[in-house]
Amino acid sequence: MNLKPYLTFIILLCCTSAYCQKYAYKYDDPAKDSLLNLLNNSQEDTMRVKYLYAFGRSFALNNPDSAAIFYKEAGSLSEKLHYDVGILFYYAWYGAILNTQNKLDESIELGKKAILLSKKLNKPIALAAAYNNIAANYFQKGQFETSLKYYLSAQKILEKVNDKKRLCMLYGNLSEVYEKFGQPKLGLQFGLQGISLCRQEKDDYNLGGALTNTAACLADLNKFDSALYLLKEAEKIAVSIDDKDNLTTIRITRNNIYKKQGNYNALLNSADEAIKFSDDINRNDGICEALLDKATYYLNKKDFIKAKTMTLQAKHIADSIQYPESMQHALNLLSDIELATGNISAYNTYKKQADSISSAILSLKVIENGQQLAVKYESEKKEQQLKLQDAVIRQERLWKYILFGLIATLLLIGFIAQKAYRNKQKLLLSEKQLQEQKIAQLENEKQLAATQDILKGQEEERRRLAKDLHDGLGGILSGVKYSFNNMKQQFILTEENATAFEKSMSMLDESISELRRVAHNMMPETLMKLSLSEALQDYCQQVQQNSSVQITYQSFGLETIELDNTVKTTTYRIVQELINNILKHAAATHVMVQLLAKENKLNITVEDNGKGFDIKQLSLVNGIGYRNMRSRVDFLKGKLDVQSKVGEGTSVYIEIPLA
Repeated sequence: MNLKPYLTFIILLCCTSAYCQKYAYKYDDPAKDSLLNLLNNSQEDTMRVKYLYAFGRSFALNNPDSAAIFYKEAGSLSEKLHYDVGILFYYAWYGAILNTQNKLDESIELGKKAILLSKKLNKPIALAAAYNNIAANYFQKGQFETSLKYYLSAQKILEKVNDKKRLCMLYGNLSEVYEKFGQPKLGLQFGLQGISLCRQEKDDYNLGGALTNTAACLADLNKFDSALYLLKEAEKIAVSIDDKDNLTTIRITRNNIYKKQGNYNALLNSADEAIKFSDDINRNDGICEALLDKATYYLNKKDFIKAKTMTLQAKHIADSIQYPESMQHALNLLSDIELATGNISAYNTYKKQADSISSAILSLKVIENGQQLAVKYESEKKEQQLKLQDAVIRQERLWKYILFGLIATLLLIGFIAQKAYRNKQKLLLSEKQLQEQKIAQLENEKQLAATQDILKGQEEERRRLAKDLHDGLGGILSGVKYSFNNMKQQFILTEENATAFEKSMSMLDESISELRRVAHNMMPETLMKLSLSEALQDYCQQVQQNSSVQITYQSFGLETIELDNTVKTTTYRIVQELINNILKHAAATHVMVQLLAKENKLNITVEDNGKGFDIKQLSLVNGIGYRNMRSRVDFLKGKLDVQSKVGEGTSVYIEIPLA
């Protein structure tokens, strides 16, 4: 990940003569020598803070350890002077250094402090920088969803103030995080936007990063020639400005293309270059990835000893920097090497370790999604409680005034009679309420029974129609196709008639496929033969194949319970109805379906990133699909909660008791 923090400082050229720490360095660069002279002749004031930051920044790109020395002194002096702007700069610049040293949690903590101080000082550019730096740290931790949230917060600020220079860098970062998030098309859009803006602003540094990230998206889309063309331009820029960080990233991106193309000779040379550049700037993640690329080369050449040596080195680095994706890559490669050498026991060991890391990454994403949903739900719940409490307080005050007047007027003339009357009214009201509750309970029981009969009838009718369509009409169409094929062999057709005949046969194949799809939707074979989880996973895969929506399906704990057919079928229909509603109304690009069986309860969560709607005007209530879903949830005695905002997608949470 290329860290490109973007706070800048104005260096005022004035000197004072108070005593402070002296630096005795000598540089070939006249600009550095001039700045060093100003630094050594400055007092312990805000001007010295600015000199320290400026001098540190001159080392930041290729010697971050030296930059850290000056940043720390500047931060300490800012604390001593109570110089809030200097403290804010320390949070930003030293946080970036911590990122290069892989101290990601420490860097995130400084970023959060920068957010609070930026808001206090009302500095939107500094606030955007803090969001950007936190996003970069979460990106390196592999938490791409959280990283994306912070990047989008920075984007909102920078687009509002129309800061094109900083947007150059941000669009490139968004391209990279979307690519890692598995959405290369979105990444390509932001990458091209970043390239265009960088060219317009003549920003070569950020242009190199945007070109590299866009190339990675193109490679994911198998557009290798275009990707290599952009990498060539990015490399030219990186060489001209001595950007070894991007030179490393360019090699790693190019290596992925070589692996997909099977160009292993080019892979070896490129990996060696990546190791050299990474070693120059102490970039351990680059060394790790390059070693894995070399191991892939030796595995392809059947040099298993070198392949294993390289992979073990990479595994050690991945473990030291706590980089789970690289660790998983290394373990999978080790399992391939052991399988190739016939060591089945070692293969199984490495494979289990790789699967364990994969499960841990998935669990982390699920926990992260759950935490975000819980925070969102609790926040909205507290707001509703505060509004309700406020209304209750106002109502109580009003009643107090009314009751005070009534008591003052009627206390002497009707206290005893009023008391008896009220007691009688309370008794009558209690009896009436009890009767109404009994009536309502009977009506609910009748409605549930009616709903159960309707749902069972619907499922039986679906099953009958699906069988008739599949076995009856499907058999007829298959017979027609068979007859046509026999007829074709017995007749000599002109070229024009043959074309028409093939077109008709194609239409007949499409009709048979459509018939099977309709029959499958009415009563899927997977639902009758497989478990609920397997049936839903199969359904989600089919929807994803037939639409532009990406569906992520997850289930936990379902393998340990047995569901009766009624719960199984009804749950399947609920999820099917929710996904159909999303496809029809939400205009979403990503959907998450999650089932969790725990403590005799089945929890269903379906989220989308679509256009959402105003929950107060739940127009969905009048739709047949929503009423059907609500009836099924009520039939299972479950609870339904819908959360949505315009432009922020929709979340549906359903809880069904199993005992």
